Amino acid sequence: VVDTNNQVRLRGPFDKIKPFQQGLTFAVAKNRSLILNSKGEAVDFKVGKPIFFGEGLFGVSETLTGTNNKERYFYADGSGNNLFGRYFGSINEYQLGVAKVANETSKKESRKLLGAINNRGVLIVPLKYNNLHIQPDGNIIINPQRLFGLADKNGKILLAPAYDRISRLRENDLFRVERGEKVGYLRIKNDQVEWIWALTN
Repeated sequence: VVDTNNQVRLRGPFDKIKPFQQGLTFAVAKNRSLILNSKGEAVDFKVGKPIFFGEGLFGVSETLTGTNNKERYFYADGSGNNLFGRYFGSINEYQLGVAKVANETSKKESRKLLGAINNRGVLIVPLKYNNLHIQPDGNIIINPQRLFGLADKNGKILLAPAYDRISRLRENDLFRVERGEKVGYLRIKNDQVEWIWALTN
């Protein structure tokens, strides 16, 4: 890794390395995840191991002892502190300040349900959906059971989950919406749904 003056700062080789944020970077070398400071020194967490780094937050996996190696996940700062004081069954990197998370499962509730969390730790989409996909623009496609809807990156429901399929088209930021044999097209404008072509056969 070289700095802007073309000086070598970190000696590799690395299989993967992220840009520095707040004086830290996340690297993978020989299938081992590392957190490195700007001097190239490894930073160890007291609990868990880092699995990703993005938007200034680390994703951490912690193996619980005495639970058949059950893992739980949380978001941490550069010291490994659980930033939000909560644990999840799975976590993902942030995209535009929003990340997909899943509930912790138990013997009583074995179904993994999905939701979305913002970078302040607030659940903006509750952990109750079977399918959830964060779009490149930050909007969220949700699917309770078998119906899809749209939510914005703040968790506001823009289009109630009542559609068989929603796909984003690259042209003009349009969404294709399908319900049964009917197809329609819409766009999101000023956080409102604007139907371009209403659902028809």
